[in-house]
Amino acid sequence: MGKRVAWHDDYYLKKKKDGTWEFCNSFKKASSFGCEDFVYDEIDEDNECDFSEIVVPAYYNDEPITSILCYFRTNYKIKKLCIPSTVSNLNVYDLTWFNHNVEIDIDPDSPYFKKEDGIIFSRDGKELVLFNKNYEGHYVVPDGVEKISDGAFAYCKKLRSVEFSGTVKYIGRHSLAHCNELCFVVIPEGVEEIEDCVFEYCDKITHLEMPFSLKKAYYQTFEDCKNLRVVSIGEDTKLCDHPKYCVFDEGYLCIDGSPKVRFKRLWRK
Repeated sequence: MGKRVAWHDDYYLKKKKDGTWEFCNSFKKASSFGCEDFVYDEIDEDNECDFSEIVVPAYYNDEPITSILCYFRTNYKIKKLCIPSTVSNLNVYDLTWFNHNVEIDIDPDSPYFKKEDGIIFSRDGKELVLFNKNYEGHYVVPDGVEKISDGAFAYCKKLRSVEFSGTVKYIGRHSLAHCNELCFVVIPEGVEEIEDCVFEYCDKITHLEMPFSLKKAYYQTFEDCKNLRVVSIGEDTKLCDHPKYCVFDEGYLCIDGSPKVRFKRLWRK
């Protein structure tokens, strides 16, 4: 079958201002401006295409394809996406959110990304881009990782606990969302920012303790955690208000989709 399929009617290339190309899909076309150069094509000499695997070409018209921006919202049959070494911008949050079973395969010669034990990191090891969805049990984020990408651990349904290393500074949106078995998270000193919806639908978490180094978090960070009861935060941590999603009731915070959560301030000794 046609493993060499690069794209077809649902997928297209958009020329960027710098002359490089971005691999997109038609779901995003409505939000595009009308001045781009769109290319529709398919590579398949035998006309026998198995679209369960898409191989993105490295070049088109001698210009590199440097960016991947796709939503697999309507195409759940896509099981594997092969990324060439030219791609420097990989939005895995978009790639995996609607079809979280899709496998992202990285060219081993990529100067931008590497894949180790099913986990995608930036080549320099400073960013954890996408976790292994089949990983089971406890995971310790390696030293040297500074950033957790949006949706990096999302839908890791067998993951039970995560311990972030002391080098992590930033935890992105939805990064641990829908981890149904996750019950224990260690966030050490050093983390400065945690984005919203990080723990969304982590129903087994009952208590979270934030480090003193955390500069700000969002009430929506803890949205839809049905069994969350206590969040401990440092004395200087700012909770960004989202009054649309939460109200105070008898000293507790009622977050949309969650029970009453008590925010407990931690004071330095």
